[in-house]
Amino acid sequence: MVNCIVVGCGSKSGKHQVKFGCVRKIIVNQGDEHEELKRERRGLWISAISRDDTESENILDSERVCSRHFVSGKPAAVWDKYNIDWIPNSKSWKKELQRI
Repeated sequence: MVNCIVVGCGSKSGKHQVKFGCVRKIIVNQGDEHEELKRERRGLWISAISRDDTESENILDSERVCSRHFVSGKPAAVWDKYNIDWIPNSKSWKKELQRI
């Protein structure tokens, strides 16, 4: 069973109809601009997740963010920096859980 890593979100793979994605790693050798965007985005994702143990316990390799934290249901492309779904929204899940 997969659980959403965002603090306060109770989404689980067997209980809710959601998809899960991981916090992307920083890939080098694809150009300086691309690497800079990846670094910025990863930092913002970690802030949006709102957990203190993300770096110290290296949980980002195994934990996932659910689709409820994105308006479109999935993260935007790395180059689409001004898209609302470039980083997860920690509040979007509350509306959906109230409807369930």
